[in-house]
Amino acid sequence: MASNHRVGGSSPSGRARTPLNLFLVRGITGVHCGPSQESQMSTPASDNCYGDAQLPSSPEGLVGRLRELRKSRGQRNSKQRLEPKRPRAKLDRSTILKMTAGRCHICGGDIDPSSWEADHVFPTSGGGSSDIGNYLPAHGLCNTAKLDQSGEELQWVLKIGVWAKAQMEGKSELGGRMVNVFWSQEQKRVRRQKAYRKTSAVV
Repeated sequence: MASNHRVGGSSPSGRARTPLNLFLVRGITGVHCGPSQESQMSTPASDNCYGDAQLPSSPEGLVGRLRELRKSRGQRNSKQRLEPKRPRAKLDRSTILKMTAGRCHICGGDIDPSSWEADHVFPTSGGGSSDIGNYLPAHGLCNTAKLDQSGEELQWVLKIGVWAKAQMEGKSELGGRMVNVFWSQEQKRVRRQKAYRKTSAVV
């Protein structure tokens, strides 16, 4: 993808564009299916309901695809670490924040002007630049969840997350187990964050 790819920003009329849920924008960070992969899918590549995240023909195929995407991301990161660091442009944070009218480009929620992150729309691990045109504002939580995953990975995160939420809201045994495990993991994460902040404050 070209480094001057702009997402968000202002329309020709000068008004800020509506914040984009970039998970859903096909091709921004997507890993597209090749012919051999498409033959293993149970949905056609033209099915926009699935975007890049085409449903494999079996549960085992889905697990394999998720692992393949994670492995590919790891390889991109390893390759990037071996390359010379490119100079990072000085960021005008006020300009970046205006690109989405003060909203997170991932979830669309309001941003506290004193606490937000400039997110690489196209991850540097995938070849994205550090020019201001490749940044949009995001909540820290949203940016952390997005990581440097490809478009297809993010689409799977959304689809699986929506399904998991519905299970938790229901009264099934599976949903109950999922709630308990998720709650336990979140409690551990919060404790780690508090411990880190306490340690940082002492230092």
